[in-house]
Amino acid sequence: DISVAFVNPDLDWNEDRRRITGVTTDEAAIAKHGRIPLDFIAVGCTNEYEAIRRAQYRLISSQTEKTTVNFITTRIGVLTRLYDVILVADPTMGWSQTGRIKSYDSSYIYLRDPIFIETNEPYILKIQTISGIQEITVLVEAIGYVDRFVLGEPMPVDVPEQTVFSLEQAGGLGLAKPFRVLSVEPVEGSP
Repeated sequence: DISVAFVNPDLDWNEDRRRITGVTTDEAAIAKHGRIPLDFIAVGCTNEYEAIRRAQYRLISSQTEKTTVNFITTRIGVLTRLYDVILVADPTMGWSQTGRIKSYDSSYIYLRDPIFIETNEPYILKIQTISGIQEITVLVEAIGYVDRFVLGEPMPVDVPEQTVFSLEQAGGLGLAKPFRVLSVEPVEGSP
């Protein structure tokens, strides 16, 4: 059960409440744990329909977002804002592979560290550039540990040195997983 409170201009700017009904809920979870009421305040909301949409989003998110991750990143991590969606690559979980580009020319991308390749198919390389994330297709020359990729298309022009990339199979296997940012905190003793 979820109900939402918002400021209603039709009630002389007083608080109004709506109970959310008709949203698909997890009946198995309700049978196991019982109904868990949640009073949700839609801060800054003055429209009934927007308040209901926010509450529905909160309900759906609470039922579908079940995995959390913690990690330390570089200073570019401070550019993320609360509730941004980021992609997380973790090879041990089967969520893509990551690395750094050492250098590139018109034909090849040379990697700082070798990466283990399982299939001899095209891959999608997502590169962090100054203008955002760029995707390019790369080909592999062998299965096993490789230290370079064959460019399937030209490299973007604004790729900085030692840039970070994630690698995905073109068919969608090994995709980086989306996560919502819930907090950003500085690490003690780290500039």
